[in-house]
Amino acid sequence: MNSVVSADTELDNLIRTIKTIGIKNVFSFDEEWEQKERKASFNEKEITEFLNDIGEEIDTELEELLLEHNIMTVNELLTSSITELESIKTIIDEFISKERDLTELKVLDNLFKKLEQEGIAFKKFANKLSVEDIKGTNGRILFLLDMNMEHIGESNDVILETLVEINKFRDEELDIAIVYSNEKLMHYENHQSKTKYIEDTIQTDKIKVNELEKYLMAHQLWAISKEKEEDKLIKGLNEVLSKAAIGNSLYYYLRIKAKIMNDAIMELISLSEQDFRYLLKDALIEGESIINVLQRLQQSLLNKNEFIRKKTDVEYSRSISDLLEIVNIANDDIVNLLKEVEKVKKFKEQSKKEKFETGVFRNISEYGLVDYSVNHTYEDISTGDIFKLEVLGDESPSYGILITANCDIPIRFGNKFSEGVRRNEENMSLLLFKSCNIEDMEKKIITDNENKLIWPINEINNDTNYLTALYPLNKVLQIDSRILDICTVNDQGKGYLNNEGQYYANFKTYHFKEYFKTNIKKWIEEISLPENYMKDEELIRNLGEMKNQYLELMIGLKYNINFDIDENEFKIQRIGRLETGITLKLLQNYSNKIGRVGVESIPFL
Repeated sequence: MNSVVSADTELDNLIRTIKTIGIKNVFSFDEEWEQKERKASFNEKEITEFLNDIGEEIDTELEELLLEHNIMTVNELLTSSITELESIKTIIDEFISKERDLTELKVLDNLFKKLEQEGIAFKKFANKLSVEDIKGTNGRILFLLDMNMEHIGESNDVILETLVEINKFRDEELDIAIVYSNEKLMHYENHQSKTKYIEDTIQTDKIKVNELEKYLMAHQLWAISKEKEEDKLIKGLNEVLSKAAIGNSLYYYLRIKAKIMNDAIMELISLSEQDFRYLLKDALIEGESIINVLQRLQQSLLNKNEFIRKKTDVEYSRSISDLLEIVNIANDDIVNLLKEVEKVKKFKEQSKKEKFETGVFRNISEYGLVDYSVNHTYEDISTGDIFKLEVLGDESPSYGILITANCDIPIRFGNKFSEGVRRNEENMSLLLFKSCNIEDMEKKIITDNENKLIWPINEINNDTNYLTALYPLNKVLQIDSRILDICTVNDQGKGYLNNEGQYYANFKTYHFKEYFKTNIKKWIEEISLPENYMKDEELIRNLGEMKNQYLELMIGLKYNINFDIDENEFKIQRIGRLETGITLKLLQNYSNKIGRVGVESIPFL
């Protein structure tokens, strides 16, 4: 009884999903439909005609028996109990039994007869999809596609070329295709296997698909095996249909997104030389590099093209609406799971743990959190820059995130050109963190402290790449801005004082180069001079072999950062730049704490 109720519920869910997605038609393309229809027609066929078709001779004795008992059709012969006709019945049974078992199609046919009562049209085709089959059909179509069409002279895998045809001729209808086949479906197991299948099929069958479509179409590939039991078929359709709908919606949405990005880049490329000269003036006045201005311009053009598309492109608006509507179906499933777990926090922890253990977003999420390219383009320091540093007196390295306001960091002209270049603030504030290798942390620690941690951070140590999590110390370190500046003139982001021969000059702003020449260069030359820390010349001479140790200690005491005199470097390295939104949240959270409870501040001497 329970299984019947469960099956009915599954059928209700399937009907609801189909209607919510907006499917009006279901088209099944399977060469075996012809076989099924032929097999069904056997029973009604005239017996002498059927025997002639299968190459059996009708002798006089058989003909007289058929006439005597008034047997006209195959069905009448098979249901008769006349002993003299048993031999010919056996021949007919053997012929029919050679036909492939078509239970799966019968189950599919019966299921969609039920769905037809709900207003969902069902059509069967015993051929590979052609434009004529779908021409003029209104409303969204769910295509159920058999893979192998060899028996009707087609390829043993027609899925990809069929999908290309659907995308070409039904581009605005957001149709969904699901493979329904007895063939092996290992190609459809995950996104990577789908992409590889597309690449291999394109090469083998010479299907014309551009590079973008090659990766986008992977979102459209979904499959289930043919089933001989209706409840299993319904369950399979329920499981795959919402996934296929989301994948299909992503295909249309991401395709237009790619067009928007391409349009923005083309517009950027089309700017005149005069336009770029205006940008160059802006960069010079604001103390920025032309690259910074171009990046903002590129974002402006992206925003512009996004706005135009949303305002004028019906297809784009529909793809957004469709994606959101489809996601609501998935949300219902998640809400049902939440009801089972009861507590939202517990569900969230389970989800985080699952992502952590599977590493599903490894090599993606760390690049969304931090821009690691800033060292390679020698970008000036900015709010959100992350530094790994050895604070004087600490046993292990710390991490510092630059929280000084962005308006106080750039080097600009003074109020008058004759005043030269300068910063609003010469001392920078780093919010301090400690780190732990994520691989060494218990999963529970990460999930319990997720709101406090900044992770994952990608770090390279001795050519070993690993992910780390940062946890706050609630301390702020004041540091000379010039120490951070020297981290920007080598592609490793390290605090080297000797940067001779480093290829950075072309990347730096006019202001930085002036500031380096008039300020930083002199500071570098004088930083290791003992007389800056001790006035007694005789005492300096008497230091002997202790001179370097003394200097390292005094430099460290003055600047709060360990200094290696042999390597001529501060023990600090820029890792990258934290995402703007996270940086702002960090500033809000910790500025409140610092002001409210008097968090320990390490002064700049």
